[in-house]
Amino acid sequence: MPKTHTGGNVLIKNATILPVSGPMIEKASVLVRSGKIAAIAPDLAVPEGTLVIDAKGLFLVPGPSIAIRTSRSPAA
Repeated sequence: MPKTHTGGNVLIKNATILPVSGPMIEKASVLVRSGKIAAIAPDLAVPEGTLVIDAKGLFLVPGPSIAIRTSRSPAA
């Protein structure tokens, strides 16, 4: 059971994204609306009623759901 409930709307900011293909994307923001990725960019506006998670120093890994790694290294 997740500790944080977003209602399907969340902005994850300052993350390092490890895409399936292509180079790593640093200091990125990911906006999720209604459970689907709506935008990925360096600096996104926060829509009203959206939970913000600061992922500075953390990694986002693509998959069926977004996973936020708590390690500071993608190899850990």
